[in-house]
Amino acid sequence: MAKRRRKGDVEIRRHVERITSKRHTYTIDVKGTRDPENHAVIIENAGKGYVDHPRVRANDQSDWYDTETMVKDTTRGFRTVEEKALALCYLFEGTRFQRGNGDRHSVHPPTLLGVYGYGICGHTAAAFDALLTAAGIRSRHWEINHHTVTEAYYDGAWHMLDGNCPVFYLKRDNRTVASMRELEDDPDLVGRTQPLGGRDHTDFRNWYTTKPYHSYYRKHNEYAIQKKNLGVVLRPFERFERYGYSTHKFHGQTERPEMPMRLGGGKFVFEPDLKRRDVHEYLREGFTYARNLKWTPRRSPVLRVDRPQDNVFDRPAGLIFDVRSPYTIVGGTLRLKMHKRGTSKRDSISASLRNYDNTRSSPTLVQMMDRASGDFEVEVDLTAGIQPWGSLGNYFYELIVSMGASAETDPPGVTGIDALRLETDVQAAPGALPALRLGKNTISYSDETRGARDVRIVHLWKERRGGRPPRAPSRLTPTGRKSIDTLGPTLEWRQPEGTDNVVDYQIMVSRWAHCRLPHCPNLYGTLGRKATRFNVPLGWLNPGTTYYWKVRAKDTVGDWGPWSSIAAFRTAK
Repeated sequence: MAKRRRKGDVEIRRHVERITSKRHTYTIDVKGTRDPENHAVIIENAGKGYVDHPRVRANDQSDWYDTETMVKDTTRGFRTVEEKALALCYLFEGTRFQRGNGDRHSVHPPTLLGVYGYGICGHTAAAFDALLTAAGIRSRHWEINHHTVTEAYYDGAWHMLDGNCPVFYLKRDNRTVASMRELEDDPDLVGRTQPLGGRDHTDFRNWYTTKPYHSYYRKHNEYAIQKKNLGVVLRPFERFERYGYSTHKFHGQTERPEMPMRLGGGKFVFEPDLKRRDVHEYLREGFTYARNLKWTPRRSPVLRVDRPQDNVFDRPAGLIFDVRSPYTIVGGTLRLKMHKRGTSKRDSISASLRNYDNTRSSPTLVQMMDRASGDFEVEVDLTAGIQPWGSLGNYFYELIVSMGASAETDPPGVTGIDALRLETDVQAAPGALPALRLGKNTISYSDETRGARDVRIVHLWKERRGGRPPRAPSRLTPTGRKSIDTLGPTLEWRQPEGTDNVVDYQIMVSRWAHCRLPHCPNLYGTLGRKATRFNVPLGWLNPGTTYYWKVRAKDTVGDWGPWSSIAAFRTAK
């Protein structure tokens, strides 16, 4: 059931779902008059064991879990290799924008779109290449002058598909997508292509005339094709928070501080209840380690040195947490509540980090040595120790809490901790959030946990009221596969009923009956005006061919309405 809570002056709706099965489906009814503002989705492990790879999908959205999932979700319903290749090309439309991210790992498709949501042409081309490969389509990507593009092989030939724009260029037959070699020989194929509402491609033709600069990669990018996914593992008492808003933290921030155009974020929060459960109950290789520690739930400190140290046994006690994330780590915070009784040189407590590449010395964050005694509470910013630099993002660090207690004093020293909270900030693209929309939403959950689980999913959103988005345009003409005697017809429609605030239309003309892919870039895009007609430019339609088209409207708020029904016409022979 959805509940309300206040966040400043904003009323936030909240839905909590408890899950105890491997697969679970539930619904959320979003009120209002427009799609909501999605604030967060939180996955919390409330059980006794680890939760492996929990996944949340909203409605028909892909969760971009791995490359294979992206391919399957994107190409569903398409039959031919050409359709699948074009669908994967247009996957990048609206899911990324142009900006360098400084992470070689971001050429991996789920990382590019699910973690960053931005990159340059080289990132997109390598990721597109990997998607085509996963779809069983032969592919390669090219370096040309000032740009990087991808080619797909189908129907016995190569075809250049630029996922970065996205765009492709038809040959003179107005049917076949041209290859790189054909564009080199006839760059006017590029110059004549002008995507509706997009950049002028006249100057792009020069990119394809500089043959000495052109070369294609004979191997796929090793980072793009690596077998990894966006699955997370949650310890008991840990939760993963995904935000639809910016946390103002991102990879490469120290080298390039200006904020990306669109930025999301997330956070892993691990806050074990040390008084309620012994940490030894959920140790796991690769995640949590403990040595020489004793649990005393009714005495402070609750987690303490078991065997004090002397000259013979001098190894300190330790609690180690390996933090592994498929999302780029961009910061963190450690909070500790500690107790130390004893002032000898062996009575100590410290916290340090080991970074992802193990080449840096472990920075010491907290250190309580011989002179300090009593109870202490500290909060430490981990960002300087784990924020990466250079050309790779950070996906791992290790937190080490070391404790020493002297066995050579009377009474022996006592050292330990009463509470710990570890926050790890990550970068997560807002477009990958399992977002709710207006009306009834069907949410599906799954995980790969062996054994029992107790998971809480929390959805937070803000309802939007005040007007409604435009309805679908109606009365499209020409339609009914009516034969027309021109290769430059005028497409007309009626403004959506009950809407007087339309500011723009988007149109698509397709050669496929499903009308999910454009015939060419010149016949797909925004018109930049509210006139209810579009004159198809000459030079793109062929005689004796059936074409399909649809249109949708945008209002002054910036919301798009639904697509119209699909209309069709046939050109005369």
